[in-house]
Formats: sequence, C-alpha cells, structure tokens
Amino acid sequence: MWQFLGFFGEIGQYLVEMVTGKFSDKMRLENPTVKMYVHKRSEIERDLIRNGINWHSFFESCDFMRLPTEEDKEFVKTLSNGDLLDMLHIMILALKGYIDAFEETSLNCEILHEFYLLLKKEIELRPNLSFMPKGDGFLDYLESREERKDLLDRKQNARYTGEMCIFCESTNIRSNGSMWVCVDCHRSFRKRQ
Repeated sequence: MWQFLGFFGEIGQYLVEMVTGKFSDKMRLENPTVKMYVHKRSEIERDLIRNGINWHSFFESCDFMRLPTEEDKEFVKTLSNGDLLDMLHIMILALKGYIDAFEETSLNCEILHEFYLLLKKEIELRPNLSFMPKGDGFLDYLESREERKDLLDRKQNARYTGEMCIFCESTNIRSNGSMWVCVDCHRSFRKRQ
C-alpha cells in the first residue's frame, strides 16, 4: 500500500499504524481472503484520511518537517493516481487546519504548502487526472476565510433569527410555533430566545 520514502514515507507509516490499530481480529476473520482483507484495509485508510485524523495536529507534532528534496520530487512521479490523490487530500486537510487556526504563516504550514504545490504540479501532468481543479486551493481557502466565518456566525445565530436554514443554508424560512421550518429542504429546527 504505502511504500514511500522520506516525507511521504513518514505519513504512510503513520497511516499503516493507524489502520492496523483499527483492524480488529474480528475484522480479520470477517475478511478471510487477501482481496477482502486489502479492500477492507483500504476502506479504513480512506476513512482515516478523510475523517479520522487531525492532520494539522499531526504535522505540528512530527519531527520530519522540511522542504521538498529532489528525492521527494522524483518520488512523487512514481506515485499511483490513488496514492497521489490521497496525499493531496492529506495536504489539503492539514493546510485548512493551519488556516482555520490562523497559523498560515508558520514554518510548518509553508513547508506543507510546498508539498501541496509539488503534488498539484504532478497531478496537472497526468492526463487522466485532468478533472482536478487547477490553481492553488490554499490561497483560495485563505482568501475565503472571512466569508466562512460570516457564514458560521449566521448559522450560529439562525436559531435566534430564523435568517437561514442550519441544514441547507436557504433563506426561505418560516416560523411555526417553537420551530423554524425551511421551505426548501422541509427540515425544521428549534427556535432559541
């Protein structure tokens, strides 16, 4: 799965340890063939990448942070499309964590941004990944931080004001006794006073 070197090897090794920790003896029995076992481990890994690991905290606590080397640049070329996209996803989640914590000027964030750009450059060279968005998502996310904060504030106040639906963000809301009702998604949420 993760036969990586250097910077990427450290991330891969961490993922292997996390997946192994989540893969119980019962799961091994329920997935007796090699194909089933590998598939289940891949599912667990993808879930950990997306939802189970705070990547900002991981990179803050690791001791292998450094700018990309020539070895890293050559190694990225050997990654499968799936591994390339997984690594990009990890970088995106970590960079979002840095931005959300107002740490976008920290050295670790700058280093991760360089790895992110390295991965993006490789993705742009692969014709079968042409569906991926172009540009620097880090800068886009940083630029939209104030908008996200405003939206979060509006959502937090929605139970008081009925200004927007807390589920679909529609502004087509009606009052119904002690509840607000969204005309668009038909969900309701309790009013607060």
